[in-house]
This record gives sequence, structure tokens and C-alpha cells, in this order.
Amino acid sequence: MTENPENLVANYKRPRKPYKVAFTGIYGVGKTSLFKSIFNQPPQHVTKCTHDEIFHKDETVIPLEFWDTADMERHGSVTRSYYRGSMFVLLVYSATDEDSLHRLPGIAKDVKRDEPAAKLILVRNKTDLPIGDEGVEEDKEKEFLRSEKKKIFATSFWTSAKTGDGIEDLIKELGKQSLKMFKSRGRWGNEQNENGFELDTREIRQENKGCCSG
Repeated sequence: MTENPENLVANYKRPRKPYKVAFTGIYGVGKTSLFKSIFNQPPQHVTKCTHDEIFHKDETVIPLEFWDTADMERHGSVTRSYYRGSMFVLLVYSATDEDSLHRLPGIAKDVKRDEPAAKLILVRNKTDLPIGDEGVEEDKEKEFLRSEKKKIFATSFWTSAKTGDGIEDLIKELGKQSLKMFKSRGRWGNEQNENGFELDTREIRQENKGCCSG
């Protein structure tokens, strides 16, 4: 008799604790909307939720724990403890607001102060909206990423919390890179120095739609 797939997954290898993924950026760029899109509208006031990426070929489950700032930046500054332990930090800006892009290097500096090993990922959100006069043309983003003093991002994604565009690609890449790191440590569940890995720097701009639910 074929074993229940749920029982198989229960026996898969997994890290001892979830891999933390923190959202950050200025107020109003859609971080909380992205967070809710990943988890198909979590309950009110939830600031962290875990999504499992399952790799049947490798018999491994990678739990990704996403953290939302819950508008801390609106009422002051993001607390130092917020970034600690992050494997990835998603620095989100709005395609309709160029200022939200150019303020990210200062935020990235704070991230690296609090969690030096975190890998930073640039996320262009609200791609479903017209760019307008204050928006960011694609060439401007490329120029920003090429800027010598701003080479701080491991890779970049385009997303829309409203339509779900790009969210599944982002989650799958986070899972894939976490799996790569998990396997490269050679301990399968006994990680030390978990952040020691390199991200694929290619840009993923596929048009797959939809989002994952935790």
C-alpha cells in the first residue's frame, strides 16, 4: 500500500528552526499587503507566519518564517531586535514612489548593523499600478542597482500584492537558496553559521501568477 504523502513529509529532514525572512522599507510601500498575500490573509495583528517549502526530491522541508514590521516605521524606528536572526531581509519599495527606493540604502545600513549576515533582496512592489511622474522606470532601478555605493542587494524581484505577480517566484527562490545552504552545511539538521551562502544574482521576472499559502 502506498504511504500517505503527509506521513512521508513528516519524516523529511528539516532545519531545527525556521529560516527568518523579514520585510522592511518605508511606510506605505505595501509590505503588510505582501505579507498577507503570502499567507492568504492571516488573522488580524499577526506579525509573523511560517510557510513550508517542500522538496520531495531531497526529502526536505524548509520552513520560512516571514516577519512583518506591523507599521513600526510609521511610529518611529524599527527595533534592533526585529532584524536579528534574519536569513533574508526583503527591502521593499513602491514602483510609484522613487523616494521609497532611494531611502533603502539607509535602511540597509541599519539591517547590516543589527544582522550583518543577512542577505538583502530588493523587492519592487505595486507593479500593477501606473508608474506616474513620481514613479521608478525600469532603467532607474537598473541604474540604482549598478551604483557602486549601493551594491548591497543579492538579487531583486518585481511583485504585486494585489495581483500576486512575482510572489510565488520570490518564495520559491528563498526556499531554493535556503535548501542549498542547508545541504551545503553537510549536517542536515545541525546547522552552525547558517548564513554562509551565496544567492543567485540573476533577476527573476517570470510571469507566473498566484501566491503561496502558509
